[in-house]
Amino acid sequence: MKPAVALAVLSVTFAACGHRDLEQDRPRIRIGYTRYLTMAPMFVADAAGFFEEQGLDVELVPMRSAATSIPALTQGQLDVVPGPMSPSFFNAIYRGAGIRLVGDKGSYSVDSCSPTAFVVSPALGAQTEKVLPKRASWGREPFSEFRVERVLAHFGFDIADVEPHHVPLATRYEAVVAGRLDGAHLSEPFLGRFRSEGGHVWIDLNEVVPGHQFSVFAFGPRLLEEDRELGRRVAIALLKGLRRFNLGKTPENVEILSEALGWERELLEGACWPTMRDDGRINFESIDEFQRWSLEKGDLDALLQPAEYADSTFMAHARRTLDGAP
Repeated sequence: MKPAVALAVLSVTFAACGHRDLEQDRPRIRIGYTRYLTMAPMFVADAAGFFEEQGLDVELVPMRSAATSIPALTQGQLDVVPGPMSPSFFNAIYRGAGIRLVGDKGSYSVDSCSPTAFVVSPALGAQTEKVLPKRASWGREPFSEFRVERVLAHFGFDIADVEPHHVPLATRYEAVVAGRLDGAHLSEPFLGRFRSEGGHVWIDLNEVVPGHQFSVFAFGPRLLEEDRELGRRVAIALLKGLRRFNLGKTPENVEILSEALGWERELLEGACWPTMRDDGRINFESIDEFQRWSLEKGDLDALLQPAEYADSTFMAHARRTLDGAP
């Protein structure tokens, strides 16, 4: 082999080895996800390279729901679980699990559109303030029932008088449009489609539970206990992704989310995008209200204080890093 060729081969070999070393030096972070718009900060952070900026190799792992993924978070199979709260999350902490809420990922704001609403079939229409939607559908998660119970109480009805039908979101949408269901709790993209087709929205959730925290980021033991510096880097990337998402329906955001969610661009542009706090702070008052409701239902072991179920220091560090202020 000629010297020049040999030198070139060696250079390529060393470069490849160096690349593999760099890959090995980047810790892998496993983040659970479902294909909902509230998952946008992770998709945006990943596509924009914010995790890579922090020296992280992120794997987005499909999950059925946040509640069913609590064991995976507790056992370290997932490092981050985003989504709604559940009694199982608080019960796991009460029983000694090293998991905590760390930041906001969605709340209801009276100053913006509502990404979820309770809708009724065309057969009921505007009569709904006086007529109970007896056959209704919402998600299986306790937080979904919590919201629907608040909606019904708003109109003076009791959820115990409703016949629940727990079906997937797409089936729920089709059934209420066809009149097979009297009412349903809908979220995007089906809520936007329902509105565009002239469907009757009974009430937007931001009118019933204004300010309520409906989605959060939760960290597992690896980021909370084993390597908190790693957790701080993850928090920085997540907060940057959240803030980029909060820029709204920019061409870049629409393109990223269209690919990640499998939605048409027109559907995304017509949807109501959830409100997320730029500082990542959690509304503890609303979480405590959900805990009290869960305790009354018999689903909660005990009421926990914010210091027991949350660790706000990660987002505080992210704010200081990005803004230079607490």
